[in-house]
Amino acid sequence: RAVTREDYVIRTLSMPPKFGSVAKAYVSKDGILDTRTQTNVFKQAFTDETKITPNGMNIVYGELNNPLAINLYVLSYNNSNHLVQPNELIMKNLKAYLSKYRILTDGLNITNAFIINFGINFEISIFHNFNKKEVLLTCINELSSMFSIDKISIMQCIELGEIELALS
Repeated sequence: RAVTREDYVIRTLSMPPKFGSVAKAYVSKDGILDTRTQTNVFKQAFTDETKITPNGMNIVYGELNNPLAINLYVLSYNNSNHLVQPNELIMKNLKAYLSKYRILTDGLNITNAFIINFGINFEISIFHNFNKKEVLLTCINELSSMFSIDKISIMQCIELGEIELALS
C-alpha cells in the first residue's frame, strides 16, 4: 500500500518499464502548491478594495481542493536524457498502476511538473601560481556535477552556500 509521500514516490519511480518511464516524482497535499489562492481569484473579479473572505470552499482554477487528495507531479526523460513532460499514455498507465496501491479514500491527481532551466553566473579570484583556465574549467565541471540531472529532484532547494563551498 502507498500511505506516505515516500511510498507514492517509490511506487511511481518503480513502475514497470513496459508501462512507460517516470524519471522524477514529487507528492504534496492537494492545494499546497497552487499558485493562486481563492482570495486572489475573488479579488481579481472586483475593481475596488472590497474585503473578501471566502467561506468554506477553496476553489483554485475552478477546482475544488480535496483535503484527502494528493497531487503527484511527474517528469520523464526523452531520448537525449533531458527532462520532458510525460505523454498522455504514461499518465494513464501510471494512474492505473498506482490505483492498485492507493488507499480507497485517497484522491490522486497526477499532473506534469514544470521544467525550469536556470544558469549560474559567478566570479572567481585565482592565486598567482594556478592556471586560470584550468581553475575555471574545474569550477564549471564541479557545478555541472553538482546540478547533474540525476542528482536534482523536483522541489529541491538550491543552496547558495553549497554553491559557494563547491566553487571555493
